Amino acid sequence: MGIIIRQSSWSTLLSIAGIILGYLNVLYFFPQYLTPGQIGLTRVIQDFAMLMVPFAQLGTSQAIIRFFPTFVKDARKREGFFTLMLFLATMGFVAFLLLLYLIKSPVIAIFSLKAPEVTTYLWLVFVLVYILVLFNIITDFTRSHLNIIVPNFLKEILLRLLTTVSIALYVFGMVDFNEFLYCIVGIYFINLLLLSVYLTYKGVIRINLSFINTFTFSDIKPIVQYGMFALLGAGGTIIISKVDSIMVTSLLGTHFNGIYTTAFYMAVVIDVPRRMITQISTPLIARSLENNRMNEIADIYSKSALNQLIVGLLLFIGLYVNLDNIYQLIPNSEIYVLGKWVVIFIGIGKLFDMGAGLNGEIIILSKYYKVNIILATTLALFTISANLLFIPMYGITGAALGTALSLIIFNVIKFLFVYYKFKLQPFTYNNLKVLVIGAATLLIGCYIPEIDNIMADIVMRSAVILLVYSGAIVLTRSSAEVTHILQSILRFIRKKQ
Repeated sequence: MGIIIRQSSWSTLLSIAGIILGYLNVLYFFPQYLTPGQIGLTRVIQDFAMLMVPFAQLGTSQAIIRFFPTFVKDARKREGFFTLMLFLATMGFVAFLLLLYLIKSPVIAIFSLKAPEVTTYLWLVFVLVYILVLFNIITDFTRSHLNIIVPNFLKEILLRLLTTVSIALYVFGMVDFNEFLYCIVGIYFINLLLLSVYLTYKGVIRINLSFINTFTFSDIKPIVQYGMFALLGAGGTIIISKVDSIMVTSLLGTHFNGIYTTAFYMAVVIDVPRRMITQISTPLIARSLENNRMNEIADIYSKSALNQLIVGLLLFIGLYVNLDNIYQLIPNSEIYVLGKWVVIFIGIGKLFDMGAGLNGEIIILSKYYKVNIILATTLALFTISANLLFIPMYGITGAALGTALSLIIFNVIKFLFVYYKFKLQPFTYNNLKVLVIGAATLLIGCYIPEIDNIMADIVMRSAVILLVYSGAIVLTRSSAEVTHILQSILRFIRKKQ
């Protein structure tokens, strides 16, 4: 677990810095200089592309993690594995484009009534899809080498810095709104280019056309089979997390999607530690399954659930008690405050997802990976149905409610399956202690007296919550890993004094 904590800690620090930059962009610059409709259009282009990526890459991203431990043992196959996966992903993207061309009329019809402006930029969506396909493949090779820091720097820091630059170009009239959208897609290409150059220089990836003679049909067949099943599973999962933005746009328009995605961004800060831990834990789970080391998987499963819950609960409490203050800081807050309950519902769903641990990763990487297709597809259909029901009834709050319910149900089912098949469950008495500490901290946070100065009030509330919560975690010895990190921080501060 040491490498997980170390890599995840650095990546979480990068993500926190990225969140600060992202908050400036999404909660200040965007509302200040763009209309809600322009924000909604900017977000739906990116979300629509991310929704299509799993289908376009034919499951190659998941296949890299699954088969890297197998082919790394053979030097010739290890060198050609990257080129093989690049070739398969490109073929998948071409096939995906041909399929979309055949069904372009229904795709256009989705947005034609409430958001016809989206159809003008569908070609830009497809460009972004391929960029993301390539970036994901390269990132997964980096993950397989147990290094997630560089890709996360590009995604969390550079992406947001360049977004700020793009906003500045728009504000000062150097680009119009159309060109601003091109800049947003161009930023993803810059990230892809930089990561490719860096990893090529480090020797992690390189194009090796000899893969044609290196890999036999018997080598490629299980990769393709696994990729196709992983495609359906990953596609269902991404539908659960991204279809809400698409459906809000199609049912309510880009104006409401601008409000929804602004609120959604506030809530997903809770999910940052889970994404970091998952990125570095997944290759370790794959290696443990390859060698049938179930005790290692049990340890990762348990510690990930506990530590994700600890960090996620702290972030949720901090967000909840400061929510009114945050909305007051947003330009044109009277428009965006409509998303307040979106933040709360999405936050609850993400917190539940974190507290459940790495159940989905265990299923996907095991011999039962096909089951994930049934689970993800079923939940994707549930999410779409819930949004179709709740959005007309409750607007953007209904979309958040549908997404939260999907996350909760999805994790309950995955937990039960992992327990039934592997006899593994991640919960201990420490998880209960953390929940009690979190409930008490939330109660305290809600009764802290208000200060007239908004920034002073945020700092005061956050400091009280942090001290009470982290102090209780250490005193109750709820997590050895978190306690060790906090003690290391205290020792560092003392040395600087």
